[in-house]
Formats: sequence, structure tokens, C-alpha cells
Amino acid sequence: MATTTWQPRWLLAAILMVGLTTSVAAKSGDVYFENFADGPGGWVANRHEPLPVWDGVAYCFGPWYLDSHHAYPGKGCLHMLMWLLTKTPGEKPFMLPNRFIDQHHSTNLTDARLSVRLRGDIDLQGAQLLLLAQGRAQGTTANLVLSGQPFKITRDWSEQTVTLAPDPGQWTCLGARESMKHTYGCADVA
Repeated sequence: MATTTWQPRWLLAAILMVGLTTSVAAKSGDVYFENFADGPGGWVANRHEPLPVWDGVAYCFGPWYLDSHHAYPGKGCLHMLMWLLTKTPGEKPFMLPNRFIDQHHSTNLTDARLSVRLRGDIDLQGAQLLLLAQGRAQGTTANLVLSGQPFKITRDWSEQTVTLAPDPGQWTCLGARESMKHTYGCADVA
């Protein structure tokens, strides 16, 4: 597979019944910081609803949107808990205002550090809370999860940071179910 750098279109930081403060620091020194003091800032819950925010804390609770586009023979279904559109190539974002886009942050998240402050109470039953990045490359829309750096959900507040390194060993491509292979596939992360 030829190497083509892809740019994430969606940034998913999935947090359940959780407060969230997000900071993304890109390699360029560009820092996006969201503390939800002025509402969801473009973050979306489930599929198309503004992320609920109370007293500067973002909340996410089930039932969540079930994304089945990546079912077998892909890696499986996933729950879309919350996400942020980071780029609008010719399309208008439907969740306005979007502070990431409005502040013209870079969509090159190579080696970016994502820090979240979170807490929650859930039985994951073996599942993991992972960052999902979606981007267009190599003639497909690639969806990759940062499987090498899962977030840990605890009842007490914790601050956790992951690095979006271009290390293929840290990422898992989700692939697609048969009926979605024309839309979703895999691409190199570096």
C-alpha cells in the first residue's frame, strides 16, 4: 500500500457520564483547548445532537449511537459517544459554533497530544475507551482507533494524555462491513 498522509476528519474522545476538558497540542505548537465554559463548542453527542454541558462539564450517557459501518469483516461495531468535526472540505459543519474550525486550528494532528480530564462509572464488559480518527486518503475514508493508548475510566477525576504518533503499532484500522467497503477502508497512518 502506498504511503499517503491522511488528515483526520473526526476526532472522537468518547467519555461516558463524564466531565471532559480537552486540550490538543499539535507538533506545530498550535493548541486547541476546550473547557466547555461556553457550551459544547462544536462537540457532538451520539450522532447529531449537541454535547450536553452543565456548569462547564460535558456529559455523555447511553444509549449511544451504534456505528455498524465497521461490522464483520471489519473490526466490529462501535459506540459513537462524542466527537468533533475538525475539517470541513466544502461542507458546512452542522453543529455550530465549532471553536476548533472557527479558530483555524491545524488539522495536521501528527504527534499531537490529546489531554482529557474525565471520570465515569460504567462496566465496559471488556470494551475500551479509545480515540477514533477518521480521514480521507488513498481513495477511501479510513477510520483508525488509537488502540495502543486506551483511556481509563475511573470514579475519581483523572487527567490522561495520549499522543497521536504516526506509529502503525499504536493504531487499528476498523475496515468496513461488506456493504460499506465502497466508502470505508484502511490507509497508512504515517
